[in-house]
Amino acid sequence: MEIKKGLVEITEDESRMVVDERFLLINFPVKKAVKINQYYDKIRNKEKQHIQSEIQNLAGFSEEAALLWSEKEAFEKLLTVTYSLLKKNPVLMVYTAGISPESTSIYKNMMKDILEDQEDKSLYLVRNAYTFTSFEYQ
Repeated sequence: MEIKKGLVEITEDESRMVVDERFLLINFPVKKAVKINQYYDKIRNKEKQHIQSEIQNLAGFSEEAALLWSEKEAFEKLLTVTYSLLKKNPVLMVYTAGISPESTSIYKNMMKDILEDQEDKSLYLVRNAYTFTSFEYQ
């Protein structure tokens, strides 16, 4: 399989067809995937501060991103864990289940900015598909 560089968005169905050991899975409901909360807790506080500073320097924080960073712990953890793992691994696949559409959109834009400077890195973003159903009440 050819791995594209930069940020690549794929669907859940497409992610199921990827069987490639080069991908480090993040936030997937499988045993071998990195779990965001567990990995975040393992990062030392000093390293977290350094990572967060690097993210701010590379991507900058829009008003929306700064607000999300201060108000939503899940957004901060996702960004910190992804960036930390991206420094150590060339190819990541991140599943956005549990992350709001607003947070996912800002995360995607920030990661695009970060990946511009890193020619040898790939981040496959698996967007959680929302399905709508209709109910008829009688």
